[in-house]
Amino acid sequence: DLQTMRRDLDPKLQHRVLDNMVLVGHSMGGLVSRMQTLESGNEFWSILSDEPFENVKGTDEDKQKLAAALFFHPNPSIQRVITIGTPHRGSDYANDYTQWIARNLIRLPSSLIELGNSLIRQNPGVFRNTAFLTTTTSIDSLNPKSPIFPAMLRARCAPWVRYHNIIVIIEKSKWFDSKSVDSDGVVTVDSAHMDDAVSEIVVAAQHSSIQSTPRSILE
Repeated sequence: DLQTMRRDLDPKLQHRVLDNMVLVGHSMGGLVSRMQTLESGNEFWSILSDEPFENVKGTDEDKQKLAAALFFHPNPSIQRVITIGTPHRGSDYANDYTQWIARNLIRLPSSLIELGNSLIRQNPGVFRNTAFLTTTTSIDSLNPKSPIFPAMLRARCAPWVRYHNIIVIIEKSKWFDSKSVDSDGVVTVDSAHMDDAVSEIVVAAQHSSIQSTPRSILE
């Protein structure tokens, strides 16, 4: 972690290395990277409830875990974020069919599932959106209807962070049409676009191969 890195690094290098971090995130990794630079405010808590967080009942440990997921500050060490083929507004790939498959193939640790269920049981009427507490796979959370995407777009970004964005499109076969489609096969151009990026390029590739494309590597 950062504290271990600070301890092990030469003091003369600590500031240069750890206070000038660049995060590069592909697909959902871009969402995780961007989340590191947001001021949560009440944006994420308001997805769940209109009640003050102090009204939540449960053990101190459970409430601390819930608070850590919903209330946070930007990481001061991160100066730049590069997102690649990232579904900033979700992906239609996360539809009912793929979600059903994922739920049958993927199982989260029972302790995580029980945490959400326990809080729901102890707080009848407090949570408006209980599905947010019981999301079982990452595909569930990428559904374009997920309330987390508007919350991320509304949340205040750290003013010292610069964002760069790479949008991916699939190039159609020149046998039929030389134009490109408005998607990389998973994420549409509209979902991948970000207004606050200081630079944004479009690269012809596929979602799964964009990170090894020379144009992306150069960027």
